[in-house]
Amino acid sequence: MSDSLDYAVVFEYTAAAGGYAGVRTWTAFKDKADFEQWLHKPDNKVLQNQKIVARGVSDDQAIRLVEETPIESYAAACVEESIRSGHVSKFLLEMHLSSTAMAIAHSGRDPLILVNEVEKLLIQKGVLVID
Repeated sequence: MSDSLDYAVVFEYTAAAGGYAGVRTWTAFKDKADFEQWLHKPDNKVLQNQKIVARGVSDDQAIRLVEETPIESYAAACVEESIRSGHVSKFLLEMHLSSTAMAIAHSGRDPLILVNEVEKLLIQKGVLVID
């Protein structure tokens, strides 16, 4: 019996997820039955703020779909992850920007676009960044 996870499912956060809207993730399951069992557990709330983009795809296909996450969505998620007590923590923002920029660069996109999008978002929202 194989323990391989050959059934990949790609999810995308919806507007219900706030600053994470548009961000895609993927998870691998043993097979379709394993996914369906997980999805229909009474305590599974994944579909409250995510939608299924693809199911039963290969790992490579799942990665390509995740790489299509808009830079604007990554920027909003970086800001969302950095908010503490109503302000954006400079330390947390730099940490999230760094890790997200690496993922963006891996997909062949310019990570500086992420920095520009975060700056635009902070200006639009009039958000104060604190040390």
